Amino acid sequence: MKIIKQTPNLMVIKDTNIVSIIVGIVFILVGALTFFYPDIFTSEIDRFPLYVKFFFPFIGAMILFMSKTTKITLDKVSNKVLLISKKLIGDEHKKYYELNSIKKVLLQKTYSYKGEKNRCYFNIILILDNNEKINLPSSATVSVGGGLIGRKYFNKDEKIGQETAKFLGVPFEKNDSENQGFRETISELKKQL
Repeated sequence: MKIIKQTPNLMVIKDTNIVSIIVGIVFILVGALTFFYPDIFTSEIDRFPLYVKFFFPFIGAMILFMSKTTKITLDKVSNKVLLISKKLIGDEHKKYYELNSIKKVLLQKTYSYKGEKNRCYFNIILILDNNEKINLPSSATVSVGGGLIGRKYFNKDEKIGQETAKFLGVPFEKNDSENQGFRETISELKKQL
């Protein structure tokens, strides 16, 4: 996610899933190489079957066409928040919200524990007056094991969240679900004692 334009009355944030685009192109290229130059990867005896030659480009095309670009426009003049999501092929999906109904900007940090790969996700959320949540999409907010990569993205998302809150003139909060869950567990244990 990146702020691509900012004036006193307009802020435009864009999220392009560049990783999916690159992976899709790599799969298509590998498929093309196995199709047109089969000797690059195998010997004469071990040539790829025809279904493998079609598998790589098919998967690459699916990944490429499913990658989504989202543009968030915050416009003070029209008092609107406009979210436009578009895939490479397909219709645009638009959602409108009232700009003055946003009461705060939240940076949510959540955790996923699956096997040995612990993941940490960061998400910027606009909280409306009626407590409805608008999740701003972010394609590059996963860290493994909470390492330096995660801190880098967290700082990037935190900066974007702070800039958005400053532009809107609303408070900015950080929420750590693990710490929150830990505090709730301790308060529940204290009640039982």
